[in-house]
Amino acid sequence: MRRVDRLLTALILVTIFGALLRLIQLVNYPPSLNWDEASIGYNAFSILKSGRDEWGVWYPLIFRAFGDYKLPGYIYILVPFIKLIGFTPLSVRLPSALAGILLIPTSFYLAKYFANSKVALVVATLVSISPWSVFLSRIALEANLSLLFICLGLIFLVYSLNHTRNLFLSILFLGMSVWTYNSARVFVPLILSAFILLHHKYFLKQATFKRYFASILLAAVIFIPMILQLSSTPGSARFRSVSILNEGAIAYLEERRNTTELPAPIGKALYNKPVYFVNSFARNYLSHFLPNFLFVDGGNHFQFSIQGQGVLYLALYPFYLIGIVIVLFRSRNDSGYKYLGLWLLLAPIAASVTRESPHALRSLVMLPAILITISCGIIESLVSLKNNRHLQLIFASILFLFVTAEGFNSVHTYQSYTREYSWAWQYGYSEASELIKSQYDSYDYIIMTKKYGEPHIFLLSELQWDSTQYNRDNSLIRYGQSDWFWVDRFDKFVFVNDWEMPDSGKQFIIESRKESFDCTDKRCLVFTSPEMPISGWNQVRTIHFLNGSVAFEVYENR
Repeated sequence: MRRVDRLLTALILVTIFGALLRLIQLVNYPPSLNWDEASIGYNAFSILKSGRDEWGVWYPLIFRAFGDYKLPGYIYILVPFIKLIGFTPLSVRLPSALAGILLIPTSFYLAKYFANSKVALVVATLVSISPWSVFLSRIALEANLSLLFICLGLIFLVYSLNHTRNLFLSILFLGMSVWTYNSARVFVPLILSAFILLHHKYFLKQATFKRYFASILLAAVIFIPMILQLSSTPGSARFRSVSILNEGAIAYLEERRNTTELPAPIGKALYNKPVYFVNSFARNYLSHFLPNFLFVDGGNHFQFSIQGQGVLYLALYPFYLIGIVIVLFRSRNDSGYKYLGLWLLLAPIAASVTRESPHALRSLVMLPAILITISCGIIESLVSLKNNRHLQLIFASILFLFVTAEGFNSVHTYQSYTREYSWAWQYGYSEASELIKSQYDSYDYIIMTKKYGEPHIFLLSELQWDSTQYNRDNSLIRYGQSDWFWVDRFDKFVFVNDWEMPDSGKQFIIESRKESFDCTDKRCLVFTSPEMPISGWNQVRTIHFLNGSVAFEVYENR
């Protein structure tokens, strides 16, 4: 068999294995759709049925949702999946899973350009089994789909100097990424600017401008509306909510400035927004390259990183260090390594201007570059032993055994994570919705706690509620407060905070609206958290999380 055929066969096998890791039990691991997944799914379902989102806006370029203003890429791509499969957890997660699968061969061809075929095959293997990629590919995440678009765009970008069509396709895919996930709106302009600077003499030629006119026009069509959107209140809402210079940071600076014993000029020089931003950014930026995040503990967000486990296997750490050295030295004379170095340097910037860094999701664009770097370290280590085939075999076998052992441990940890952190995935809403479906006509009102966040979106999704009917509902109570949009009521559903549940009796005091809600003469079904039992009502069901703890206590007043 020819070497090319062997490479292609190996790539296909690696991709199939990666596909199995991403598709098997996709609906059950993670255990349920979280509120963002439910929101993405419901808005796509609504677009399919009526051409309008959950707010009644016709084919929006940004989806208001909870007030987090989701970009449209994933939602519109999801529409045909729902059309073909139906509105199910499988259809909602499938675009992300497929993006994770396609990332394997895409990373292979990127690495082949940056380094060589041997490095490329190692990269494809590592992407296929990477906990970072596998975990996030099993969730409906805009970032995962955006990463695929970025990698496809970069493939065509590095070959764009030879063929006009390549730059057009590069702009197309990179443009799709910036309309899919917010971090791409920082990374893509930076990487494009860096590429143009490196080749500015070529691009300044008049003949070149004419040659690439279609690509320039496409870039204008994609990026000018993006800039206009970012300058609007909805377009900048997400950044304001996660920025390191938020209201809490400003309050902290004011407190430190007012309480410091230092002279006033020194206090002002130390405790101000520019100094705070630079310090926070630098700390956040460096944290994405440290072993604690990459190889030991991972991120601290329950829904984007398995707790207590790095986003990459610890056995790869030595090769990460070797790879960094290789990229630093070879980037001086090799354009492939130069682009790889730029990718590494620019990738964490978007995540570093936000809170909760290092963040496994916002920094996902680092993943292929990090794995290419590690693969360079692995291949270089093997090459250093080229005079001793026996040592090469021992080295490869030991690395394989360590990575395999970590892989099995990762699967076991993932199963434990699914059980122990099912509460973080709002597990229990599906069972609650099934009960509501079967008993909907038996009650005048169905009351549900807000303890686990945004119960309305789960009911809209699980019951596949018509969004036109939802928006025209006279009983709908929806309002904005604290940069978020809350739903207190629609149809016969009423959503209340835990502290608004009565200890006894039939009256609910809704503090946010300064009104009461009485079930004395109504048939009511109530879903409350275990911390807020209601005496004097009949308990009809208990809904549990996967670890056995109670999610909902269900009562009726009959």
